Amino acid sequence: MARGRDLGADRRVPADFGRYSNGDVTLTPHDLEILRRGLQLRLNARGEFFCEGDAVTHPRVVAWLRRGLDRHEGGGHVIRAGEQWAYIAVDDTPLRVRGVESDEDDTLWCDLDDGRRVRLDVTTLVESERGVHCEVPSVPTGRPLRARLSNPAQMQLHDRLRWTDDRARPLVWSSERGAWIEIPFAPA
Repeated sequence: MARGRDLGADRRVPADFGRYSNGDVTLTPHDLEILRRGLQLRLNARGEFFCEGDAVTHPRVVAWLRRGLDRHEGGGHVIRAGEQWAYIAVDDTPLRVRGVESDEDDTLWCDLDDGRRVRLDVTTLVESERGVHCEVPSVPTGRPLRARLSNPAQMQLHDRLRWTDDRARPLVWSSERGAWIEIPFAPA
């Protein structure tokens, strides 16, 4: 990265960026934070990645970015590549559920847009103005990530839903608990 490169409003790489020793660059924690925040990565609500405002369209790069999605200890979203990581702005949810199916044991599985099939924990289902969300483990650390259910996935889940006269909220069947569980509403 060139010294003094403009990274947007009040975000310039300082001229003394990095410390030199024996011809190698040693980055301080502050320098790494500048790099992590300086790379402008964004994931829009449709699941499209952007870097510095340009769409990322190469299928293998997109797949690599999806599998690197994670939560930072501080709560923000990041992309991980081994021990390195960078912040990413997420407009809606990091992942999308493309489909929901049950197996012979009545366990629900969701197909994610990162290519994985994971068990759907119905206790994590939440409805908001933007649709129905659940939590799934990230690939790098297993930390929970939100995933929005697509319209087809919501329709596939429909057979598991019930409404009762005295409840305004839908109930979903949990085979693990052997009981109906209310899907809460949480404003986005």
